[in-house]
Amino acid sequence: MLSATRAKPRLAPLAWAAALALAAGLSGCVLPPAPDRARRPAAPGEPAAPSVACLPAAQRSGAQACPAADSAFARGLAAWRSRAGDADAIRWFRHAAAQGNGAAAYFVSIGYAEGRGVRRDPAKAGSWLKRAAALGDARAEYFVGLGYTNGRARTGGGGDGLAVPRNDAIAARWYGKAADQGNAPGQYMLGLSYALGWGLPEDEVAAYKWLWLAAKAKYGPAEGALATLGPRLTVLQRAHAAAMARAWRPQPPGTFADPPTVRFVQMTLARLDFDPGPIDGKFGPRTEGAIAAYETSLGEHGSGHLTAKVLKRLEAAAEQPIAKRKQAFEGVW
Repeated sequence: MLSATRAKPRLAPLAWAAALALAAGLSGCVLPPAPDRARRPAAPGEPAAPSVACLPAAQRSGAQACPAADSAFARGLAAWRSRAGDADAIRWFRHAAAQGNGAAAYFVSIGYAEGRGVRRDPAKAGSWLKRAAALGDARAEYFVGLGYTNGRARTGGGGDGLAVPRNDAIAARWYGKAADQGNAPGQYMLGLSYALGWGLPEDEVAAYKWLWLAAKAKYGPAEGALATLGPRLTVLQRAHAAAMARAWRPQPPGTFADPPTVRFVQMTLARLDFDPGPIDGKFGPRTEGAIAAYETSLGEHGSGHLTAKVLKRLEAAAEQPIAKRKQAFEGVW
């Protein structure tokens, strides 16, 4: 187990301005359920909304294009880069986000955080950040995870844009989602979560794998963490972790029951004394049985299905006192 003398680590999130450089290539869209109210008519020159659901960009071909949302996002990005059209940029980003574009929602969050194109509003910045994460934007997923690690996530200008309780298990879920897409800060934090048992079982081999990937992506803090962790592993363990890292490939935004979410469910059920089997992110009969037993304990029919209702209840149950968190090692944060 890694240990340190620091009383309480404070994670410094990436500067929002620097995060803008990561924007390219994250314009996937998933059409959310239609709102109850009627859709307003498109403004002149504004692209019409697609009539079919859109897959994430990494999962679709030309025949499955999402032209309306992609066009709106591209126009918003062009206006944003000019800095003379921030208000227009936010309008286009809102339009794309309404059609499920997570990158667009992320930029709206930055707009509210920095007062670009809209009046600065940290609370709205946090709300849009959570929306972007829910739509699969990897940067937003990392920042939401950071919020649950710190109890808040800083936005541009130093405001507190995401007011959430400290919750390591939920944080690890969001880091996992970001890491699976290739987000280096998310990979770094997932590695530390495994190394220190923050919301995940302690697993130094898995930790080495994710820290190795973050270091390969030139994420500075990962190199120090890797240097600290490496000597604790045997030569065979390091070789195994490195082999897993080299075989790893980025994944598109996950579905509702993706591996990070299943890991979170398994971890939380285990803490509640329901046996889900190995904490491996794979939904199998034992995990299904544990969910059914959990539902039965609440006086409900034990379906064993992982639903939004079950997930919300487990998120509430996952909260743990911050004093129980194992501290990070010196020189890494």
